[in-house]
Amino acid sequence: MSCYTFEDYRDMLFSGVCVKLNDTTEDKIHVLNSEINEYVKTLPVLEDNYKKRYKRNHKGYIHTGQPSSPTNQSNFKSSGQVSPTANAINIYSESVWNKEIVFNKKPSVMKEGKEGHYNELKLAFNKLTTKNYDVLMTTIKKLVEGLIDNEQSDDEESDGNETVYQKVFTILTSIVCQTKNNNMYVDCLKELIGKYPTFVGCLDGFINEYYTSYEKMVDVNPSEDYEKYCTLMKINERRRNNSSFIIGLYNSNLLKMDELVELLKWCLTRVLQGVNEEGKTLLVEELSENVYIMVNSLVNKEEFVVDEENKWAEIKEMINICTELKVKETKSLSSRIVFKYRDIVDILSKK
Repeated sequence: MSCYTFEDYRDMLFSGVCVKLNDTTEDKIHVLNSEINEYVKTLPVLEDNYKKRYKRNHKGYIHTGQPSSPTNQSNFKSSGQVSPTANAINIYSESVWNKEIVFNKKPSVMKEGKEGHYNELKLAFNKLTTKNYDVLMTTIKKLVEGLIDNEQSDDEESDGNETVYQKVFTILTSIVCQTKNNNMYVDCLKELIGKYPTFVGCLDGFINEYYTSYEKMVDVNPSEDYEKYCTLMKINERRRNNSSFIIGLYNSNLLKMDELVELLKWCLTRVLQGVNEEGKTLLVEELSENVYIMVNSLVNKEEFVVDEENKWAEIKEMINICTELKVKETKSLSSRIVFKYRDIVDILSKK
């Protein structure tokens, strides 16, 4: 069983925390805003009651000079006149009561043609939930079908030679990387692949980008450049969501076991190399976080636990090696990383 010291908690607490909204939040707020406004328009406007309430609450009063008391309502007499302030409030309230609620958002521009269809597709992906999945998948399939038919009948070259399949896949994965629970997007992709097998080719590019995303990582001290550190944390969060998506692809038989085994071996190899190099702490931590996400999702898989084909043995051995690493004997290792691997071993030991 793993044990944490106060020093470990302190390291975790002061390692730097950066919280930023996902890029899709603005689109979701826009959709919610539109739906609220449509509902508000159906409500009856109680204008008379609204006016009476304001007049009643903002009447002018003249004091009689007698001591006031809760039971002596005759202490105050209405002047019959509305104060200028109350009158201004009534006029303003009347003018804005029937107006549509508008959030502080960048002005949206209506898009036409292909760009408009891609925008509709992005909104449909954003609105996708387990409850509306069947309804929205019908819409998504129609939009994709229209874009594919349009491309086949269009003589103009695609922008940057990018096919409609690649563009649709890019839109999908741009949302996936911002969502932790992305199983429904795996189902969505599986349905699209069932209808258009060409989408399978896009998976290779996605996995390759996952590999190369680690190559661009550099150690950033939040005390020296906090903004750059926040940007790095945001990129890391997207990568971790992609790791969950990769497991979803594997569970749905869209990614082969050998490909996943190779990916995990590569990550663990980079960890064991990185701990002995200067300035690789953040890289080692990020690799370890993603290994944890993927392995933790595999521990309940019979093929992983039993491992009759002995395909996962090397990965388990490398994880055990990571648990024996010493912070003082390496150049880029934190105690948090070691405990992360010990947690994995604890989970595996219970299976």
